[in-house]
Amino acid sequence: MKRFLAVMLTGIMLCVFFGSAGLAETELYGYAIQKLATRDGPGTTYKETGTYNVANTYVRVLSRAWDSANGIWWVKVVIPYHGENRILWTGYKRFDPASLPLESIPVEGAPAPEGSSSGTDWQTACRQFISSGQYDQYIRNPDAEFNQMLLERDRNWDGFILHDMDGNGIPELLVWTSFGPEQADVFLLGGSGISWAGRMGGEDFFQMFLSYPQYPQAGLITAEGGPAMRIRSYTLAGSQLTEQPVGMTTVDSEGMETTGITMNINDGTLFQLLYGTLVQGDESAVLDGWVSRENLMNQNAWNELFR
Repeated sequence: MKRFLAVMLTGIMLCVFFGSAGLAETELYGYAIQKLATRDGPGTTYKETGTYNVANTYVRVLSRAWDSANGIWWVKVVIPYHGENRILWTGYKRFDPASLPLESIPVEGAPAPEGSSSGTDWQTACRQFISSGQYDQYIRNPDAEFNQMLLERDRNWDGFILHDMDGNGIPELLVWTSFGPEQADVFLLGGSGISWAGRMGGEDFFQMFLSYPQYPQAGLITAEGGPAMRIRSYTLAGSQLTEQPVGMTTVDSEGMETTGITMNINDGTLFQLLYGTLVQGDESAVLDGWVSRENLMNQNAWNELFR
């Protein structure tokens, strides 16, 4: 079975803490371009709470709120001060929007009126998430050596594809990275913002990604390594990516052709589907359409990604 090839490339500041099973907590940061004059609420009618000289640093941001009186967005920030964290409000205009796209910040309180940027357009949020490079702050590998390779990789080879894994009508964003091993990180899109759900792979290279719309319970299938390939299934349980070992392929004595599949689970339907793809060579289930950053420099590629 020949390797599934795809040429791929990249798309603010998020601080991500990982536990043994993945993302434990996500913190959103923005780059302050001036001192932060603050109040105890999102508007000029609230009490002033001081000005903090944190210009040219990243500041943690918790949420945003619309100020209908002044027609602007305020953001709730966390400011370290004399050994304590002060949670206060300041104008969004005091941050570099390239580091902190408005659509990425959760909305608190009443939504903004129609015509303001409320963050409900997942396509707009997804585009900014990729083009700003924000996605890169989530991507880590649990192996220290691999993680260092990942951090030093050429990001021009990152790739993106949208695929509806849970069938809710809003696709998930898959970000493929290659750094010796390969992994694909999964991000949830929607009105509440973008969140990291988990990673696929990360120990070997991908031969292919497989999707069987006629059998959605199979999830998104990966075939990794070779000549014999490890087969795994990935599904979404709420906001968490879950992994299921499915089996291994067998190969001929020369290691050139896939001859069969050894299943770890009892699923005859999935076996027949995988056999048709991996042994008989039917590539109709292969997930293709990955888009590179180089291609994303033109509008046609964005249209292709959001097709």
